[in-house]
Amino acid sequence: MPTRRLVLKQGGCAILASTVPLIVRPVRGATSSSGFDYYISPSGKDSNPGTLSQPWSINSLNRNNSNNSAMAGKRVGLIQGVYGVYGLWQNANYSDPALHIPSGTATAPTYVASCDTSGNYLRGGAQITASPSGSPGGGLPGSSGSSVAIIGQYYAKANGYITLDGLRVSDSNGYGLSVWSQSGSTPGISVQNCEFYSGSGSEGNNPGALLLHGCVGAVVNNCKIHDWQISGGGSHNCAGIFSFSCTGNQYTYNTIYNCNSCIYDKDNQNGGHTYAYNYLECNGSNPQNCITNSGGGSSGQTRTVHHNILVAAGGSNIGMLLGINDSGPNYYTPYESMVFYNNTCYVLNGGNFQIGLMWQSQGNGVSPAASVKHFNNIWVSGNPGYGTVIFNPAGGAVALSNYNCYAGGSSGSLCTGTGGAPSQTYSLSSWRSAMGQDGSSLAPSSSSGIFSSPGGAQNPAGYKLASGSACSGAGRVGGSSSGASCDMGAWGFDPSLNAAPTQIGANLSGTTTTNPVPEAPVLKVS
Repeated sequence: MPTRRLVLKQGGCAILASTVPLIVRPVRGATSSSGFDYYISPSGKDSNPGTLSQPWSINSLNRNNSNNSAMAGKRVGLIQGVYGVYGLWQNANYSDPALHIPSGTATAPTYVASCDTSGNYLRGGAQITASPSGSPGGGLPGSSGSSVAIIGQYYAKANGYITLDGLRVSDSNGYGLSVWSQSGSTPGISVQNCEFYSGSGSEGNNPGALLLHGCVGAVVNNCKIHDWQISGGGSHNCAGIFSFSCTGNQYTYNTIYNCNSCIYDKDNQNGGHTYAYNYLECNGSNPQNCITNSGGGSSGQTRTVHHNILVAAGGSNIGMLLGINDSGPNYYTPYESMVFYNNTCYVLNGGNFQIGLMWQSQGNGVSPAASVKHFNNIWVSGNPGYGTVIFNPAGGAVALSNYNCYAGGSSGSLCTGTGGAPSQTYSLSSWRSAMGQDGSSLAPSSSSGIFSSPGGAQNPAGYKLASGSACSGAGRVGGSSSGASCDMGAWGFDPSLNAAPTQIGANLSGTTTTNPVPEAPVLKVS
């Protein structure tokens, strides 16, 4: 078993080369998903055959149970109800979850989903809790330093190819889901239409609702993740999604809130990720960042962030996206490129964020060059403590910054620097002169009239543009003057969809007896 603190500090195993990003489209209705191979019920027995009429118990998902290996590559239905796993949780840890999903294959992944008593898919029907009370929200198990996972894969058998669909997972000190790869290149991890909530942990153990380690192309799609935070404070080391040593993860259509940080892709050998159509509201006991310390990728990789709504709520020391790597030679200056476009970045109640987008990429200092492209974004803040954007002024570091809206004073904090904190701050006019960027960007004095109804908690629709908004039609597809006119912000036109998004954040309203699966991925070249 790996030594956890050492692996976290050093960044874990090697990763594969960067891949072309995939964009997963919104969930949609499909045919009824009856006909699971095996069934599990709150009242089932391990001695049963695992049929709908004679289901197994939840203990069958523990890796030491004789039924566990039979599920590999099969469809497993968790019949609606509450599953208390406190006893199993007590004997688990961060890399050996209470419930282990055996690996399938690329053509036959192991599929674990919520279903009704007739065996039809039922999103949100199955609830798994590690609370000592056996009831969701009935208190957290163990101590804050327990660092235990409820469901995922045991590190020595983490060969991937698993899908979780429509489950609700709550109440852990440590993690809701954990996939801790022994090989460092585990493929085929997919989590969709799930809700993870009510968790805590110890700052030094990097707790989070989802922990992904050594995964390649993991997909987290249409999930609601919330209320995972360190009681009484703590720092950014408590996240909705936490990853180490991963390549090309896809985070799409998720809603994350009440977590100290929303998404944290930490340390070296962790890059090429895509964040799209998410609603990330940074709040909680000690709000830090929507996307934090995510600068550990390699030269040749590109981190793509588009059509997200990033909201800072609950304090002033809040960053939107930070390109800091917690270890290694590129601590402040990423070797990885960044494409950041059509995002809406907003601070509630007229407050300030400390840092907006800090991506001080190496530019021509590495080969291929690491650059940043930043266009069609809307920034709303007062006077940011460090800067709305902080870029490296070195050659090749800023490939493009244009067609952005800097509202409410955010245009006065456009910065350059290489050591985290900015060394030079510009107004928009002086920035244009010094950097040759943002020639077509806007700088309204306030955010009044930009959005239809901004500021409500978990309210993506409120950030649609108001009638007559200055940001309507003020962007350009691709950020170039030759591109077609489009709206700025998260609800603007998206070339990969060939339309404006119709959904931002998760859609888990009510339950459904049809299986809402992502549409086929679409190749997206930045």
